[in-house]
Order: sequence, then structure tokens, then C-alpha cells
Amino acid sequence: MDVRYLRTGRAISWLCVLGVLLLSTVGCDGDAPRPDEGAHGPVMQEGGRTEPAREIQNDPEVLSPPILMAPALACGTAVRVRGFVPGAQLTILVDGTDAIGSGVGIDPEGEMVPLDEPLQAGWRLTAVQEIDGATSSPSEEVVVQHFTEQYPDGLLAPDFPALPLYRCGVATVVNNLPEGGEVKVFSDAQPAPIGQASGVWSRHSVGINPPFETGHQVTAQSSICDEHSPISAPPQIVQEAPSSLPAPDVPELYEDGSIVVVGNLVNGSLVRVRDQANGDLIAGGGAPSSRVRFNAANPVSAGQTLLVEQQLCDVVSPTVTVTVRDCSDLPPPTVIAPMPGDTQLQLSDVVAGSRVLVIANGEEIGDGGGSLIQLVRPVEAGETLWVVQILGGCQSSQAYVVGVGTGLNDPGSPGRCRVESFTYGDRETFATDISEFFNSPSVPVSMSEAPRRGHVFYPTDASGPYPVFMVVHGNSAPADAGSDGYHYLLEHLASHCIVAVSVDQYFLNGFVSGEMGARGLMLLRNLQLLRQWSQDPGHLLFARANFDLVMLAGHSRGGEAAVVAQGLNQMLHNAADPDFNFGFGIRSLYAIAPVDNQISASGGPIAGLPLTNVRLRQGNYFIIHGSHDGDVADFQGYRTYDRAFPVDESAAGFKALRFVHGANHKQFNTHWDGSTPPDHPPTASSTDVRNLTRTCVTAYAFATLKNWQAYKAFLKREVTFPSVPVGMTVVRQYQDPSRVFINHHEEDMDPATGSIPGVSNSVSGSVNEWTVISFDTRGVPYWLWQETQGLLLGWNASNARLHVSLDESHANLISDHSVLGFRIGQVYDPGGSINPPGVDKDLHVRLVGSGWTGPAARVGDYVRLVSPEVVTISTPSGPWETTKTMMSSVRIPWSHLLPDQAEQVGSGFEIRFELDQQAQGLVVIDEIQASD
Repeated sequence: MDVRYLRTGRAISWLCVLGVLLLSTVGCDGDAPRPDEGAHGPVMQEGGRTEPAREIQNDPEVLSPPILMAPALACGTAVRVRGFVPGAQLTILVDGTDAIGSGVGIDPEGEMVPLDEPLQAGWRLTAVQEIDGATSSPSEEVVVQHFTEQYPDGLLAPDFPALPLYRCGVATVVNNLPEGGEVKVFSDAQPAPIGQASGVWSRHSVGINPPFETGHQVTAQSSICDEHSPISAPPQIVQEAPSSLPAPDVPELYEDGSIVVVGNLVNGSLVRVRDQANGDLIAGGGAPSSRVRFNAANPVSAGQTLLVEQQLCDVVSPTVTVTVRDCSDLPPPTVIAPMPGDTQLQLSDVVAGSRVLVIANGEEIGDGGGSLIQLVRPVEAGETLWVVQILGGCQSSQAYVVGVGTGLNDPGSPGRCRVESFTYGDRETFATDISEFFNSPSVPVSMSEAPRRGHVFYPTDASGPYPVFMVVHGNSAPADAGSDGYHYLLEHLASHCIVAVSVDQYFLNGFVSGEMGARGLMLLRNLQLLRQWSQDPGHLLFARANFDLVMLAGHSRGGEAAVVAQGLNQMLHNAADPDFNFGFGIRSLYAIAPVDNQISASGGPIAGLPLTNVRLRQGNYFIIHGSHDGDVADFQGYRTYDRAFPVDESAAGFKALRFVHGANHKQFNTHWDGSTPPDHPPTASSTDVRNLTRTCVTAYAFATLKNWQAYKAFLKREVTFPSVPVGMTVVRQYQDPSRVFINHHEEDMDPATGSIPGVSNSVSGSVNEWTVISFDTRGVPYWLWQETQGLLLGWNASNARLHVSLDESHANLISDHSVLGFRIGQVYDPGGSINPPGVDKDLHVRLVGSGWTGPAARVGDYVRLVSPEVVTISTPSGPWETTKTMMSSVRIPWSHLLPDQAEQVGSGFEIRFELDQQAQGLVVIDEIQASD
């Protein structure tokens, strides 16, 4: 391979450079832990950096396996592959030997490889790539399924996510397709399909011929294995083409690039990329959506000037001039921090069509392309990675350098996107009718003219569409709702390339009840308005917002409103009704000191929907609450948290919790911070509370909206960042979707009963309390505020033990999952004789098997079991105290508990909780599990 050497002075050997860098990147491992950390506390993240890249040459013996994407369905005529080197020959194999399809990979973000024969259920597929005489190892195996395994209720009706359809449109994208199957697009004016494609992916572009005509009704239907989907409904009515088109957006192009990315496109337009010097067409075609990657006929050259425009009918956009930048300007990609054991590398800022090389301590371990690279071996703790990207013979002059386990960039630091903002809303222009669901004389405006109002902060960079974050305030005086109090979040998220919105629902505030359904419905109506703008070529938000990637957030009553909105998004969705055409891709909810179950008091038809005591079953859920909250003093959202992803069901997402000692209700909103009661005076600083919130929200958005899975490590408390305030006491919980509950105590009130067959529980030594109780005793004697059952465990001598015994059928829990997890917290003791105030509880956990005993893991080395925070409330009759018994999530890697002869676990084992650190104590324990 012809890799261009850098013209930046004398060369330095790789081993020398890496040796110096390795010493400089691991220093914080020896730093003193923060106040809430133990020996195995979170690792401080240093992020990555760029360094001059020197002497990087491709090792011809190293070539990453491509990534074969699941699912693969019987009767499919193509499979999707990504992560390959652009220009590589891709081959699909059955059982590792029989080739059934091949093709040249162009775009490593995803390529459909055609097959010589349809797939059959049960075939075991792999993919290999070959380039420059080297052949990779095979990809991970994908087993072919029958389509009924993927779609047990039948094929989905297709839809058109890039709307509207315009006259003269020559392309569109169709969604909800069976992988490897076929799709056809129809017009009521044509007897034959006007567009079709075979070997499709779940979201696929389709060329249209003849072009769309105004007023025609367009539908789509998919098929696989002679099974046909329902026809898309309602039919999409083709609109007249806009009278003007926006100028396209083109990210920077670099020497030797072969893919031209064009954004800000009107659906169906014809895009042309021409050479200014001779007028030759370089790239282009129909635009099925607002952002398209076009293959260039030939690689572009440094200094070459390109002209880019789009056209619908006779309307042509302004022409954009783009000059190709020199090789020396090619940047490196950014690595989304590698963690020990990772076998794939996730990247951002990858130049379209580039080849990516990954070097670990001088050894090449990855050679692929695109934003996801399969490595030839797992990365190891302490390694330093150098990553460069290559276009043809042009290599980035800088390398991205990152330490394994310490390389997450701080989400609390500002992002790279440029930000602009605007405010919208009045009854005349943006009114919507919700009177069918709520109407009350106590609100200041008629619900037939409910105003949609808000503040929008959006990225202006040319790489959208971007995910959407929407937050709504809680109850207050109608004239002063405080929707501007979240600007500190909006501006920060927008800098990280997220469209961020704060909705103003002032008209639902005041002495009002029964309005919770209306609050949720108005969130969806505001999302509809933003979606309308994102489809309007003349609007600031055109092509900038991706409504398949939405996070809803809310404070106080707004916290429950976000939960209600997620439910209504499904229950009331009707694509044929403009008022109820929801169907937003709500991926996550973020609740700030929320209320719970006020929906049960709502009037109108919403009260008849199954929204009372909502059990979240989709997306992800995060809740943050302060110990000094005087408005929602009973921590109502803890009940929502307990009901999210019920223990008796498979989980579709994760949930996380932060309980902040010293924070009150209003500190999360700059507008209301410091205002009068009913809040309690805080002991935590408002700056710290908002800095913590900013970091939590952004990390959560990275994990759920950008799918940067490494940021879940922060939610799991495995890593931390410089932006996290030092000295705050924060109780944390986390629940992973990959979990098997050993004891959740919901099945009965007998503490000896396990939650799965083959599990039994017992105690020994000086245990004086071993009882399953309801965790809803919100005062004396246990101060629990939840909606679940769990174990109350007390002891009066240090020989007390809790034994959780698993038979041989459960040895796989250790091999299939990475950690032992449970929730535990010390019970508030008003007298202080059992649990003295201000003193952490502690204990050991170990595994014991037949003939072996594992090492003891001290819980305090993983998380502090802090004394409950006490709030003193002044009343006319004198002060009184309240508190909450809070549990922390403990996550101990199985590897910390296993003896050297780990294979002996197969005969069954015991999880032993050794209450040996204090002579007496009282704790609550719940949800003992094997997890990831």
C-alpha cells in the first residue's frame, strides 16, 4: 500500500514515542481516591489528544475482520457488511468455507453484498475481506433466521421517514424493511411500481422513475420468502415542489477522497457535484434523504474546486463552491474511549471513505474503515493506542492518541459544534387543540388554543441531522414558568451536536390538577412542530433534527410528563391523523426530581389509558434527585425507577439513578434557584449541582442518542471525569439490560426463596433480622421510599453471614456475565446505636464452591455505603427531621471473586455476604444478580 510519509522533520522510532507517552498517560491511576471512591473506585478519565504521526506504515500481515451485521434472514439476497477497508474484496461464507456472494466494498459505513443464492435458515455466515494481497480472519458468525423470528407478528408496514415527497422527486428512503428482502414503491397513477430494490436493509434508499407528480398517492410494500408486508398507510400525497431550495452543505473534502457527503438536501432532489475547471460531473444522483454519501467517479485532488447544487423540477439551489484540502490537513479520527477487553473500536469524525489504522504500543491491531473497526485482538489495560486515517495515498498528519481505560473525553467540557438559538411561540401561529383531553377554568388560556412555546439551541455545523433533547419545567406561577432555567443544559448539549429544546408550559401551571396528560401531550405537539420545521427547506432547523433519536427530560411535574409523553407516543400514534402522527424514536428519559402517578388524577380520555403506575419497558431511564428537596420531598420518582424494566421481564434498556446529598429541588433550574420555600436550604453548592447534572445528562445522551456505549461506564460508576465536582456525596444505582436476577424478593415474603429455580438462601452466625419487607415504609422504622420488596438484614456480632446458594445449573451466570451486582444501603437509625450517623457500613463478599474458596472482596473498595442524609425542617411547632434510606449499586467483577482454579465453579457455588466489618448493623439488600 502506498502510504504517504509525513513531511514534518526527522523520524522518531515508534517504541521511543510510545514509551514516553505511556508513562504520561497512566499517572492518575496512582492518585488518591476521591471522597466517594474506594480501591476499586471509578478511574479518572484523561480523554484523548492529537500528536504528530510518524513512521506509520501498514503491516501487511494485519487486516481487520469485517463486521457482518445481524440479522440475516432466510430468502434474503444480500447481507450488510461494515468496517472494511474501502476497495476491499468482500466474500460471504457459509460454514466458513463455501462462498455464496462477493463484491467490492466502497463505503465502510455499510455495504449490501449480493448473494449468489437466497439464504436458508440455519446457515452460519461469516465475512472476510481481501486487499493488497492480505486476507482477514473471518468476522463473527451470524446465524440465518427465518423472518418470523425477527418479526413474530408479521412483517412491518413500511413507512417514508424522509418527508414530504415532492413533485419531480427521483429518490426517497423507505423504512421498516425485512433485511435482505425486497421493497416496491407505488403511485396510484401508475399500474407498475415506480421504484423498487432487492437485497435491502431495514432502511433503504429507492430510486423513483417516473418522478413523483403532485397529488399522486404513494405507498410502499416489502416482501421476503413470498410473504408480503401490509401496504404503508396512510398514502403519502405528493406535494408541489418548493419555490426555492437551500444551498447544500458539504463537509470538508480532502485529497484522494472518493466519497462526497452532501447535506441540507430536499428529499428527492437531483444532486450534482461538478468539477469547476471542466464542468465534468464528479458525483451525484437522487437524494433519498437530507444527507447523502455519493461515490465519486475518481478520487478528488488537492486544490480541485467542486460545484455542488440540488434541483427539483426547474428550481435550482444556490451553488456551493468547495475546494479540496491538501493531504497535510487531513485530521485523525476521534476514538470513543477503548475499555480493557474491547474487540471493536468506535470512532467519530471519520472522513467519509477513509481507511483506519490502529496501533497499540507499537503493534498494529486494526486495519479497517468507517466509524466501527473490528480489532484483531482485545485491547489491554494500560495500552496506548495511536489511530490515523488514510485516503488513498494520503495519511493524516496527526494521530489520535488515547489510553485504554482512561480515554473518554469529558462530557462536561464544551463540544466542538457551533451553536445558535431562537425562541418560538404564540397562540396565533403555534396553537394546538388539546381540549379533548384537558380543559379547566383554572388555566389562563383555552385548551383549544394551547400555545406551543420554547427555546431552541441548535448546532450549525454541516453534519446533521442531529439527535434531539427536549426538557420541560414543573409547576410554578403561570406568569413565570422558568423554561429559560435550563439554558445551561441546552447550550452545552448543542455544543455536542444535539438539538436542544426547553418547552414552556406556563399555561398548565398554578393551582391546577388533572393536567398531567396534557403536559405529556404538549411535549409531543412541540416535537411535531419541530419536525415540521426540520422538513421545511426555508427554516433554520431544516435537515438538522433526527426524530428517530429523541431524549425527553423533565423537572418535577415535567419529569412525569416525559414518562407520559413516551406512553402517548405509542398509544395515540395515528399516522393518518396530523394531530396524532407521533411515532417519535424516544430512546431515553431523564427525570429531575420528578413526581409520580399524578396521571391517575387526570380527567378526560387520557385517564382511561394504561398510564397509571407506568412500568417503563422501552428506551432508557435516568433519575436525579436531591436529599434536601422540599417540593417533592418524598422522592416520588424512586417508585418510577423501581417499576422501570420490571424484574419479571426482559429489559429493553438500562436505568440509572443519582441521589445527591445536600441538593434541593430548585438548584437544577437557574431561574428558580434560591427562590422561596417550599424548598429546603441546600448544603450543596448550586454550581456543583448543575455541573454534575450537565455531565450526567451529556454522558447519558452520548450513550443513548449517539450509541457511544463506553459512556455507560460513567453511569455504572466505573469511570469519572474532571467535571464531576469533588467532595459531593452521591448515591448511585445502575441496572443493565443484560441481567439475571438471583434474588429480587418479589416472588413471596420468604427470605429463603430464590428468584430462579436452583437458588436458596440462608443465614448463619449472629443474624438478628432476616425478613422480606415492602420498601415503602416512608417513616419509622425503616425510612424507605420505594415501590418494591427486598431483604432487611440485621446483625449483632461480626460472625453474621448471608448465604446465597446456587446449584450446578447456574455456573453459566459467571461465564455469561461480567459482574456480581446488588443494591445495598444502611437503614436510618434515629438513635445511632446500630448505624452511627456519619459512619459508612461495610462488609465482605466471597464465592465458595465445593472444595474451593475465592478471595474476599470488601464492598467499601467499590462503593461507599454512606450514612443516610438527614434534613432538619423548621416548622411553627419546632424542628423535625426526615431522611431516606438509600441503596447503592455494588458491581464486583466475577474475576475479583474467583480463585485461580475457576473451572471448579461448575459444581455449584455460594455467594457469601460476610457482615464482619462492624459488630452490629441494619441494612437493606435487593436485586442480587449476574449482570454486565
